[in-house]
Amino acid sequence: MLRKEELCDVACVVTRYFGGIMLGAGGLVRAYTRGAKDAVNVAQIRVMAMAARVGIEVDYSLYGRLPQIFSEFDTRIESEDFADMVRLTVFVREELAEKLIEKLVDSCNGKISVIIQQKTWYDFA
Repeated sequence: MLRKEELCDVACVVTRYFGGIMLGAGGLVRAYTRGAKDAVNVAQIRVMAMAARVGIEVDYSLYGRLPQIFSEFDTRIESEDFADMVRLTVFVREELAEKLIEKLVDSCNGKISVIIQQKTWYDFA
């Protein structure tokens, strides 16, 4: 059932509180399949991908350039801090991280600080 739904890296546990053999082998298979199907129907499907968590520090005058660049790279903003400088933490797919950094530095004429903080799994759904 999980293969049919094209799910991977997932486990499904179905617990029946009534034992016995009254359903027969086919009935048990149908009951467990139905339980798994019900669980999949109410579950939230996640699209996990390896991501880079990127810290950015930029002047207010350059901040307006960032949203368009972020949309090009499917970047997700985790946090924004508006103090003396704008500080952001974003997630971007790992394979796009270096290109994102290049684009940010080019767009801001080098007047931006961008650091990859860590690599981790992230839900891009």
